[in-house]
Amino acid sequence: MKIKSMAIAMLLTISSGIANAQTAEIPNVLKIRNARSNGTIKKQNEIAGYYTFYFKEKADKKNSAYEVRISDNELNTINTFELVRPKATILMETVYNGEALMFFFYDQKTGYEFVTYSLDGKKLGSSLVTKDAISMFDLQATIASSSSEGDNTTMYPVEGEGFVRQRFTKNKKMAFEIARFDNKAKEVWTYSSAKESKLVEYIDVNEVTDKYVTATVYRKKSLMTNKANLAFLILDVNTGKLIAELPMGNEDEGKKSVVKSFVDNQMNKIVLIGEYYDAGDDIYKDKSQGLYVQDVSFDGKILGETEYSWKTDIAKFMKETMDEEDKKDKRPYNFFWHDVIRGANGHLYLIGEQYKKQISAAGVGLGVLASATGGDSNVAAIEVLIANMVVVELGAKNELTKIDIVPKRKTRVQLEQGAGMVSIVKLGLILKAQGDFDYSFTSREKDADKFTVIYTDGNRKEEKGSTKSDVMLGVIHVENGAVKNDRIGVNFDSWYWWIRQAKPGFILLGEYARKEKVIKLRLEQVAY
Repeated sequence: MKIKSMAIAMLLTISSGIANAQTAEIPNVLKIRNARSNGTIKKQNEIAGYYTFYFKEKADKKNSAYEVRISDNELNTINTFELVRPKATILMETVYNGEALMFFFYDQKTGYEFVTYSLDGKKLGSSLVTKDAISMFDLQATIASSSSEGDNTTMYPVEGEGFVRQRFTKNKKMAFEIARFDNKAKEVWTYSSAKESKLVEYIDVNEVTDKYVTATVYRKKSLMTNKANLAFLILDVNTGKLIAELPMGNEDEGKKSVVKSFVDNQMNKIVLIGEYYDAGDDIYKDKSQGLYVQDVSFDGKILGETEYSWKTDIAKFMKETMDEEDKKDKRPYNFFWHDVIRGANGHLYLIGEQYKKQISAAGVGLGVLASATGGDSNVAAIEVLIANMVVVELGAKNELTKIDIVPKRKTRVQLEQGAGMVSIVKLGLILKAQGDFDYSFTSREKDADKFTVIYTDGNRKEEKGSTKSDVMLGVIHVENGAVKNDRIGVNFDSWYWWIRQAKPGFILLGEYARKEKVIKLRLEQVAY
């Protein structure tokens, strides 16, 4: 089934004079460091407001004064409060759990500091991790993320009751820990790799709820080898106790990746989504055979599994929605799953994006040039091609019902040296952390059983005429199972801008006017 354009075109006019626009300005902002300086405040997965963290003034020779502005979901200011930090401080993450706002700071001299505040500006607590107590692997990851415009994602909220953080540590080799903090930034429990392990182990937290932490563990014999085994973990979020560890296949039967997990309270189970491989295949370099969906009970028992082959099952559905250009492209894509939503009808909707590794002409050229001039290039000969958005619909029993492909302009992400050796699954996680995918967010109106996916499209040209917008937003709207899509042009006055999730039916557009030292925010309606 082809995706139909909306019968009533979406209306989104970007103008300060529009009647339904809600705006706000924050003056005297000397600097915004990166995209992590602003974000959403959620309560029970609903947008309750926004925070903005910005440099206000120099407090003295060694310290800087920052201001935190808290607004509601209408952009009305609720509160502002000041934080004085060493001038070398970098804000790595800000997370809100409904009761406390956690700031994760990094200072190259002192290390990490975790500080919590209430929305009225009251400091709740803090904890300091000195630089010599931080694992080399964790510090390297933090430094790399500090120079990136993407979101640093190591911290996850526990609704009303604290936070969970994933981190690298060191046993005999590289290892991992998951730590739980309370609302005063104090550690409550930690779960770690086995101390006697001789393997390289690292972890990706999939989801944190009020009862569970789900995560994927990768285990290798050394940093240099490509072969890895995966396991899926379920932890008790309140105690840190391991509830279950599920090996994701083996050499003899074939392995599975975990791209997304979904704690499905509506169906009383955990849904795992990933790709499966043939026996003996290497998930770091071999092409997977297809997509699988596995149902797991909350105590770790496998309830059922369904596999869908790329060549037969999925290809059949995708041909129905492919345009002529994509039908000619024989090179297979991988899927990165951004979100999973259970509809009122019991159907499961997977929101994904196509991507794949390929040879980079630019990377090869720079390598040749560097070699010819006796230099060195840190650019890999491999790049990632990011393609269309995908909506997969599964029935109540996980049967493949429909695949909708939403075309958008393909974009390329140049990799650094060595990144081409990373598995396609892990590479997808890296791309997400760096903000390289076009997907922005999903906004859901649960009571109305409808949701909207917002993404950016590299094709900035309007459908009618030759006009180009600064940014073209793609919108996928799913209501009662019907999938529709449209594109919306957005223009900004400043070079530094961002897009955030807002209350249902709206998006938040923000920009920083450097000359005027002003942050401009506006809510714009997405009408169907």
